[in-house]
Amino acid sequence: MKLNLTKLIAAILLSVLIAEGCSQNINLPTGVEFQATDFVFVSIDWAPDSERLAVASPEVVYSGIHLVQQKPSEIFVWNPDIDSYSQVSDQEYTYTNSDPVWNPKQEQIMFYSRTEFGDQEQTGIIDIGSGEKFAITKFGPPMDWFPDGLKIIVGESNSLLMIDVVSKQMTPGLWRSNIPNEEIFDLAISPDGQQIAVLVRDYPSPVQLWFVSKDGNEDFLILENQFMKKINWSPNGQWLIFVGNGGLFALRPDNNCITDVLAIQETIQDIDWAPNGQQIAIAVYEGKKQGVYFYDTDSEFIQEWLVSGNCSASE
Repeated sequence: MKLNLTKLIAAILLSVLIAEGCSQNINLPTGVEFQATDFVFVSIDWAPDSERLAVASPEVVYSGIHLVQQKPSEIFVWNPDIDSYSQVSDQEYTYTNSDPVWNPKQEQIMFYSRTEFGDQEQTGIIDIGSGEKFAITKFGPPMDWFPDGLKIIVGESNSLLMIDVVSKQMTPGLWRSNIPNEEIFDLAISPDGQQIAVLVRDYPSPVQLWFVSKDGNEDFLILENQFMKKINWSPNGQWLIFVGNGGLFALRPDNNCITDVLAIQETIQDIDWAPNGQQIAIAVYEGKKQGVYFYDTDSEFIQEWLVSGNCSASE
C-alpha cells in the first residue's frame, strides 16, 4: 500500500512528535491539531452542533510512572475549544459507563452501563438538560441512532436488534450473522438511514465488514481484514472510515475501494467525523500520552482522497 509524499511527511512529523514526547501543535502538519486531555478517552462521539463531544473516560491515578488505580469510566460532555468538562453519568464506582452515542436530533446521549462483575448491564439514554435517565435494553454495545433520533440499532451477540425508543417496540433478529459464534463488535448507521455497516468477528478468523439494509432483508459482505475496528460514516455517506493496522483508512461504498488516509503511531481508541463534515476526531493513548487529534477536512492531505476519490485495493 503506497503513501504519497504529503502523507509520508505527515507520518514522519507525527512519529517525531511521539518520539520527543511533545504535544505542541507547532510541530504538526497544517490542518492538524493535537489536544492533550486530562483523562484517556476510550470512546468519543460528536454532538449535533459539531462543537462538543460526548466522551467516556476512566479516571487513572499514577504514582510517578506506575499505574495505581483506574476507576470505572464515566460519561462527560467535553468542549475542546475551552477544554471544559461536564459529567452526565452518575458517579457510581460500582458501574462503568461507556460507548456514548449522541442523539442526532435531541440533547440526549445513549450509553452502556455494567457492573464490575458484569452481573448487571444495560443500554440507557440520558437527557442532558433534565438529567432524566431511562433504560432501553440489557444488550449492547455496539449501538447507534437512526437519523430521525427515534429508533436505535443494538448489537445482540451475533444479531441486530432494532428498538423504537418512544414506543419501546423491539424488532429482534433484524439481521443475524451466518456463523453462530461470531460477535458483532461495532456498527454504524449511514447518514441517510438506509444501511447499517456491521463489523463481526470470530477469532482467529479475519474481521468481516457487512452492509445490511435498514430492514435487514439484504446484506453484502464487503471486506475481510484482520485489523479492522472502529467504523464511522462521513456525514454525506460517501465514505466509511475505519481503524486498521497502523492508522486510519477510508472505504468508498459505491465501489468498495480502500485508501490509506493517515498513519498514526499511537493506539487509536475511537474515531468520529463531525456532523458538519469539517473535522475528524481521533482519540489516542500511548503510555502517559493521551488526547485527541483533530484533522480539518479542508487540509491538503485529507482533501486529496476526500475530493479526488482516488483509492486502491487494500492489502
